[in-house]
Amino acid sequence: MDGALTQLADFFTTQTKETLATELGNGAAGSLPQLCPILVAQLYSYLKSGNYSADFLRKLYNTPEFSVSRLGDISAGGLPQLLSAILNNHTSETIEAIASSLNINKEKAISLLSVAGSIVLGIAGKYLRNRTAQSISLVGWLETQLPELRAAAPGTLGQGKAAPAATATVAATTGAATSAAAPAKRRKIWPWILLIVLLLLAFLLLRSCGSSAPATQASAPAPSAQPADDASTWSLPKLQLGEFFKKQLPNDVTLDIPQNGIENHLIAHIESGDPVSKDLWFSFDRLVFKTNSAQLEPQSEEQLNNIANILRAWDKVKIKLGGYTDNTGTEEFNMKLSQQRADSVRLSLIERGVSPERVTAEGYGSAHPVVPNDSAENRARNRRIDINVTEK
Repeated sequence: MDGALTQLADFFTTQTKETLATELGNGAAGSLPQLCPILVAQLYSYLKSGNYSADFLRKLYNTPEFSVSRLGDISAGGLPQLLSAILNNHTSETIEAIASSLNINKEKAISLLSVAGSIVLGIAGKYLRNRTAQSISLVGWLETQLPELRAAAPGTLGQGKAAPAATATVAATTGAATSAAAPAKRRKIWPWILLIVLLLLAFLLLRSCGSSAPATQASAPAPSAQPADDASTWSLPKLQLGEFFKKQLPNDVTLDIPQNGIENHLIAHIESGDPVSKDLWFSFDRLVFKTNSAQLEPQSEEQLNNIANILRAWDKVKIKLGGYTDNTGTEEFNMKLSQQRADSVRLSLIERGVSPERVTAEGYGSAHPVVPNDSAENRARNRRIDINVTEK
């Protein structure tokens, strides 16, 4: 499935822009290609924070793709409920910024924001409906596109798939406008005033959403009588890891790995003639997340690099990542956190050169504990990421 940026670029055809201009006005319709990517990034930030309900995802799943045939109903129907949620209590500021920068009234600004939101939410809903068991989660899919969204100048969408190349022309375009006649200058410069306003708005939205995430994640386990443990995931003590030794891979990469670490066990299974089994799992032993978060700690880098190198050396191997938590907190929170952590590890491997189609991820919450959750140490052991080889 094409990325969100590509879908947005393909969406804003000449015919579509003409239809939008008739309904919203030329200036307002012309700002949609700048506004939509900001909403994509805001949707990602909202989902990444974990501050959403299962009902939100259900409604997002059922959100239809945007159609210009429904333009009148959408622009007159007020803001979609899901859009108000992802704006993170900044709906009024967003509307005011749009109205002020475009010199339009509040009602027209609401219509514009409703259309932009319907376009973005429709793309997200389409992804959820088309997602298979092998597909990355929605938040993971959006995260893979953040560099592309940042690289594309907000004013370049709607110019086709080659639009990002126009990023370098922003300064030249703005500079050229200053030497034009006064009326032309006013027409050329206002889109960049809008651009500045939208970027400032995006900064405020994303900063506020990011700052609220830790409070949400920290408070989620509160329904449990047990306090959250300080350790986020279990790491095997160094004495139990055994001696480190040099292991040369088929691609001539040499790893420094422990005798009892996941790397050695995984390599032994790959090199053996044993068939793959859905019941055979290997646990990461030096992987650490921030407490109640999917953010990996720096000390996880070594093992992530090793696993990525192993997968690159045996390029036929496919794996499934399983995310697990202890039984502290609500099961809804645990399911969400385990999926986010599995997705985070999957993305880390992809960033290290592993093809996305070779790695799937699924969160299981507090299911399948390896030991009883009757002590802090045991709960730490149950908070883990496992690997299952699905093909070799």
